[in-house]
Amino acid sequence: TKGENTLTYTISFAPAIQSFDFTTATEEELKNAWAVLRENADAWTLDENGLTISMEPGDNWQAVNTAKNMFYQAAPGDWEVETEIVLERVPSESYQQVVLMAYSDDDNYVKVVYQGTSGGRANVGLKYETGGTFSDNPNISQNVDTTSIWLRLKKTGNSYTGAYSTDGETFHELDTQAVNLRNVKVVVTANKGSNYST
Repeated sequence: TKGENTLTYTISFAPAIQSFDFTTATEEELKNAWAVLRENADAWTLDENGLTISMEPGDNWQAVNTAKNMFYQAAPGDWEVETEIVLERVPSESYQQVVLMAYSDDDNYVKVVYQGTSGGRANVGLKYETGGTFSDNPNISQNVDTTSIWLRLKKTGNSYTGAYSTDGETFHELDTQAVNLRNVKVVVTANKGSNYST
């Protein structure tokens, strides 16, 4: 008689992206829904005001992959995510930034970012990196002067569209980029950029 081989296939389905209210969540609920890349537990807190991330030196820019406290969750399929961010002051130094990101790894991502510039004015734009090469279209960045901003990122296939609002109701579309990302995660984070040591 001929021998028989039995093959067992295991198929895992990634969970759908979760809506999450940081202002009502417990720390246990946060940890169940979000993981943290390069965590510094001394630089974030969770309370009735939401998730507060203290800006530290660090960035995701080509070979510089030092951004800390990148909170992420798996984000399979097509989706639209939005987050409200409140800052103590308008970003005024180069590359001080708050970020909503579709992230594959440190060298492949798309982000909507509200950041300071060398001219002292803050702007918001859609930026991305593929294979470790950063791309930015400064013509679509828009000057913004606010301490409350809503960032939105929409994924349709391999296309990502960024938008922002200063009142949570009227959104201004920035740009759409086609970027092939695998095992996509949604990230929220804040950092000072790589120019600062303190």
